[in-house]
Amino acid sequence: KRKQRYQPKGLNRMLSEFAYAQISEAIERKAAYEGVEVIKVDPAYTSLIGKLKYVRDKGMSVHQAASYVIARKGIGYKEKILREYRVFVKEKQTQAEQWAAIGKKVGKASIKECQLTAILALFR
Repeated sequence: KRKQRYQPKGLNRMLSEFAYAQISEAIERKAAYEGVEVIKVDPAYTSLIGKLKYVRDKGMSVHQAASYVIARKGIGYKEKILREYRVFVKEKQTQAEQWAAIGKKVGKASIKECQLTAILALFR
């Protein structure tokens, strides 16, 4: 795959999906052999949720916080939107749409900028 770096977009996608499927299948096979349950979790918005909710409180990196969110989703927890960020969302949106709206406002910002944005939003 690395040697074929500049191939057509469709071929690159196919190769990437193939590798993902093989890794996923290998993990499931090993887990079944060991008697361990595999729980698949949608990783959407985990970095954003981790950055906004857990980085400062838990003192971890964004990547650690994202894995923490994935683990919480696997257990069955729902990640509620913090009060400070509710000004960016609409009531009738799904939770994924709400996180997407927040991501558009503060997604690429640093952790300090995210927290400042939330504080400023309270005074609107």
